[in-house]
Amino acid sequence: MFTSSSLPQKRIYRITVSSFSFFLAGLCFSSWASRIPDIQLKLHLNNGALGAVLLGLPAGLLISLPIAGWMVAKFGSRSIAIGAAISYACLLPVLGFAQNTVQLVACLLFSEWPAICSILP
Repeated sequence: MFTSSSLPQKRIYRITVSSFSFFLAGLCFSSWASRIPDIQLKLHLNNGALGAVLLGLPAGLLISLPIAGWMVAKFGSRSIAIGAAISYACLLPVLGFAQNTVQLVACLLFSEWPAICSILP
């Protein structure tokens, strides 16, 4: 078992920042997940349509993974993580303002790339 004195200080810092990033990404996603029933009622979606709309999340993740890897390699993980945290916080409220399913799917497609960027090492 490692103790805090046996690990280099930089490694402890990186582990702490990574853990905090995962925590914040989960917290932000849970705030969106708790609003799904309200958005379903607002847009008058049945369960099948809601499932199709929510397919925008994994589609956005699949699109964003290669882009996020390229961005981290080009610009560095620190600047991408900071930018991703800011953009994730700005994109989450936009999901609630969607007036139709096309807007909601577009928001869902683009809302997950900041989360992926913020948890990359």
